[in-house]
Amino acid sequence: VRFMYRMTGYLRILWSDERFDSPLYNESCSREFIDVTALKSRLWTPDIYLTNSVKTTYRDESLQLAPGGQFFWTRNFNSEISCPMDLV
Repeated sequence: VRFMYRMTGYLRILWSDERFDSPLYNESCSREFIDVTALKSRLWTPDIYLTNSVKTTYRDESLQLAPGGQFFWTRNFNSEISCPMDLV
């Protein structure tokens, strides 16, 4: 028997990249976070997958860069997940 369930939520990931930890950036930055969502295709981002996911779609997302090279990535997702069970 194979059961399916749907899940909707926000995936939030935080990581640091020392290549973006520049004293020049830290001194000249007037805001705490800079929106770099438009540059996402040119930046490294982690590959995320959900175990037993049959179908996952992502909608709105935001990628922010903070002083010190810290990235904060938020993605809204819908996922259909398989839950195999042995009901014998």
